[in-house]
Amino acid sequence: MTRISHTDRLVDILDKAPIRTLNQARDYRRDDRLVRRLRVGTQFYAAELVGYQDRYHPAVRFDGNSPSATCTCSRRMPCAHAVALLLDLAEVLHLFLELPWALRNVLETSPTAWLLDQPFPWERIPQEAPAWRLPPDGRAPHWLPTGDTRSPLSRDGATPIFAEMHPGWLENAAVERRLGSWIEQRLDQGRDEAYLWVQLAWFQPALPLTPVWMTFAGNGDARLAMLQQLMAPSPYWHATPFRRVSLLRALTVVDRLTATPFWDIFRSDDPNRLAQADSLYLSGDQAGACRVLEEHLPEDPEARRKVRARLIAWLSPAEALPHRLALALESGESSWAIAVQDTVNSDAWNLFSRAFRERWQVSPEGPDSP
Repeated sequence: MTRISHTDRLVDILDKAPIRTLNQARDYRRDDRLVRRLRVGTQFYAAELVGYQDRYHPAVRFDGNSPSATCTCSRRMPCAHAVALLLDLAEVLHLFLELPWALRNVLETSPTAWLLDQPFPWERIPQEAPAWRLPPDGRAPHWLPTGDTRSPLSRDGATPIFAEMHPGWLENAAVERRLGSWIEQRLDQGRDEAYLWVQLAWFQPALPLTPVWMTFAGNGDARLAMLQQLMAPSPYWHATPFRRVSLLRALTVVDRLTATPFWDIFRSDDPNRLAQADSLYLSGDQAGACRVLEEHLPEDPEARRKVRARLIAWLSPAEALPHRLALALESGESSWAIAVQDTVNSDAWNLFSRAFRERWQVSPEGPDSP
């Protein structure tokens, strides 16, 4: 669920609202007059409010230190419509969702202008969030349609659902089977709409699309679509670390040489290089994956622990031995070393045991060992 870090600033605006305005805003919320909620990133929120005489569209932007509230009613801010929106944000933030998949090709102006200063097709925003866009509630996903796999991807009935799906649904066995079947059917038909697959991955980066990227290995259209999405993302569906890393993983599978410098450009999204290494390993470059990790061991103990564990899983037993011993020394978990004790000569094991005992005040075999 999207988190908001502006609670104190919400309170600042609400504190300045006259009591009459607050009471009217509470009446709007009590009567469920706020509908069609949406957000752009975590900085811009808007909704449609069904007033007593007209429909209004309040919005709030959290740029800089001073949040700004606006509304199509043109009254002095904060109006009751905007205050109702602020109260809503404080209580049901998870209902404010990104713009739907169906609008991706019709946005040409900035979010603020399009939503407030120009006619906006609010009727294309659902009054209530579809079930697939909210966290799973334990019910079976009967809402998942079969979709027409013979139609183009852009018109496939299942595509908007997969694009907008809450990541929690991807852990549902029925959804997993349907998604896998849908991907397999499309690949069997030779679908090669690279740009639309990239858009789908950007909308929902948790989708397991590795089989798709493997079929696009060396594909110039896919590479170009990914680079365009990374370097010039839409202002409406903001670039997040999760989205960038997911697309960098895909780009590595498609063309790992092209992907390499872009991992460095977005290094803050993957500071410990685990995602980059995973993608190299998946693309078939096991040596490159191990080299990336070994050349850049992180200083943070927990991050280094994860890196060494990955190297132990990928390297041969002999190559992984130094990482096993180092991980045992660094973590105090002697099991990493004891598992391969028989492969270590006695002199080397004695040196390791002494170092482990001095650091952790216990022998690597345990407190009861001689």
